[in-house]
Amino acid sequence: MPACLQVVASQPAMVTADTPDQCSGYVLVTGTEYQNLQAVASIWQVPDTGDLQTAFMSSFTLVMVAYLSAWAYAQLINFLSEK
Repeated sequence: MPACLQVVASQPAMVTADTPDQCSGYVLVTGTEYQNLQAVASIWQVPDTGDLQTAFMSSFTLVMVAYLSAWAYAQLINFLSEK
């Protein structure tokens, strides 16, 4: 559970039981809590522009290849069915 560390210039550091919302000093967390926090923060991190470009181009290419393949098959079927 996080703890609050109060640092005052002329007094020794004190650890209080304040919640992180009420803490006016430093919030102390355990190693496990810190790792969990980093995992959650990485979920909401915006991807790099290169990753976004790759994802967009991959999905756009997939859609275009599927559309053009379907169009080509439709043209072939229409050509063969006319005879």
